[in-house]
Amino acid sequence: MEAKDRVYQALCRMSKSDCQITAAALAEELNLSRQVVSHYLNRLLEEGCVEKTLTRPVCWNIRKQQRENVQGSVSEERKEIEEVLPEVRREDVFDAMIGADGSQKNVIERCKAAVSYPPDGLPILITGESGVGKSFLARLIHQYAVSSAVISESAPLVVLNCADYANNPELLSAALLGHL
Repeated sequence: MEAKDRVYQALCRMSKSDCQITAAALAEELNLSRQVVSHYLNRLLEEGCVEKTLTRPVCWNIRKQQRENVQGSVSEERKEIEEVLPEVRREDVFDAMIGADGSQKNVIERCKAAVSYPPDGLPILITGESGVGKSFLARLIHQYAVSSAVISESAPLVVLNCADYANNPELLSAALLGHL
């Protein structure tokens, strides 16, 4: 589950009992920094999923139309990805990426090489600014690995957003390497 979805779900849970929900309260609930939570709240605002007050501190709430659909909430980007991927599986999954034949061709070739590297592929670390499509690229890489039979169709895609661990690097180490 992506951090933005976790923020939205926490807002849904908290809005049932409290109508004055601040980014700081959500950050405390999710054990994330207030800046990260605020960033995701603003993305949800742009998508029309949440409302904010003009007071100080700013309070957040779910949009009235969204309240009926709290359980089935999925971001528009995720819906678009899920709609595009089944059609593309027959061809090259990377064709769904803008710039696949142009500016991103070198990146895609590196991803394909890493997935196809014998015997089991290479680890891939995707970095970049917020909103550039890292999660989208990760899903495409996973689909390419499945379609190339490098991994099975039941192999899970695990997304790890390092921003979630900004305040606790030990937790990131535990998530990546396990803990004793």
